[in-house]
Amino acid sequence: MEELNAEKIKKLKRGEAVGTTATIVCCVILAAFIVCFAIAQTKDIYMLRMISIILLPILLLLAIGVSAYCNLKFGRELNAIIKNHVKTVLIENAQLMHPDRNVLSFGITVKEKDAEIKVGNFKESIKFDFSAFGKLSPMKKSAVAEAIAERLNITFCRMRDRGVHYNSVSYFRVNDNLKNGKVIYIIENGQPDKRAYKTYLKSN
Repeated sequence: MEELNAEKIKKLKRGEAVGTTATIVCCVILAAFIVCFAIAQTKDIYMLRMISIILLPILLLLAIGVSAYCNLKFGRELNAIIKNHVKTVLIENAQLMHPDRNVLSFGITVKEKDAEIKVGNFKESIKFDFSAFGKLSPMKKSAVAEAIAERLNITFCRMRDRGVHYNSVSYFRVNDNLKNGKVIYIIENGQPDKRAYKTYLKSN
């Protein structure tokens, strides 16, 4: 099984954390602008008005720039690592997806440091080790679930286009309370879902 580069991920997470901090700073500056400008107008305080309309907007633009840069550079790269890991693990465990079955339903479970998918009533599961990320944040858990769903869409729409017949292929998220979420179809009654097929076409 592929091992993730923990050191690289730590560096990327630090960069992403800077972006998150900058986003929080943006909110603080915006709130400060609203309060300071209101007080300056009400009390007619010239210096506070100048700070509100000159200094705070400059600081806000700087914080927005830092936030955008970090989220695009580091956040995007972390999500790319997640997607690539999901793809690699599914390729390595292709047989455990039981692609020879006509009807398939995948349960996706994402925990604090790993994830897994189970196919129907089969005992085996496909496991994804994300311990290199430390404890997955809610956003990263969502990114993992989305990456798995995306790869399932691509895989089964591609196989259908190559002539493999499926009556039904679907997936659902197993929530923290172990209850199943909404069933989302990739293929239903032999026909691919429009969104799933669009995802597949974009990957080509």
